[in-house]
Amino acid sequence: MKMKKLATFVACSVFAAGLASFSSSAAAIDNDEIKIGVSIWSSTDVLGSDCKRVIDEAAKALGVQVQYVDQAHVSEKVTASVEQLVAAGCQGIIICNSSDTEMTSAIKTCNDNDVYLTQFFRIISEKNNPDIYEMAKNSPYFIGAVHENEPANGEKLVQILIDKGCRNIGLIGWEQGDATWLGRWEGYKTGVDNWNKAHPNDKVKLSEPQYAGTSSEGGSKAAEALMAADPKLDALIPAGGGG
Repeated sequence: MKMKKLATFVACSVFAAGLASFSSSAAAIDNDEIKIGVSIWSSTDVLGSDCKRVIDEAAKALGVQVQYVDQAHVSEKVTASVEQLVAAGCQGIIICNSSDTEMTSAIKTCNDNDVYLTQFFRIISEKNNPDIYEMAKNSPYFIGAVHENEPANGEKLVQILIDKGCRNIGLIGWEQGDATWLGRWEGYKTGVDNWNKAHPNDKVKLSEPQYAGTSSEGGSKAAEALMAADPKLDALIPAGGGG
């Protein structure tokens, strides 16, 4: 399959390449008959709209169709989005799920309907959810994931703030239980714990998270609440969510 300049969204390119390989060997269909579904938290917020632009460019370069479903990282909507995209005739789905447990339903739906599936910004935890991890490994239609090292990112970010002299850090999360959020939070706590053990007379305080959802309004209110609750706050970490 001949590709034009492909945007640097690895999940989309790997996924589309897998579908193209399938199409030439098994279904023998043209690229313009391929439809890729995208299950995303939001295709209109700051981060989501950027992702949509990149996916759209990749789809244009590959000559495939693309269809989006916004699911707001609400578990019921995440699982329903996969069913909706399958019903719409998608041969493959790219998903940014909220929690690993949602992938059980997503993988089963795709297996039952011969639809390929991949994750972006997410990966199933082999340590925390070994059964779901094995289910994904054994699926003929789950082709992988593209994600960041969230704990390492979180630990590095906290250290940057500490190096700048911050000692009282407020934390804004988006959705409780979100896999990416939990990974980042783990990194923040590890970074603070490591610093405090090494510097018992110069300790850093990390607040409990204030959850904001994925809207800019929610983020603003969470920041105001944290600052009102602790006048000594000298840093804020808005841990993501697109708002």
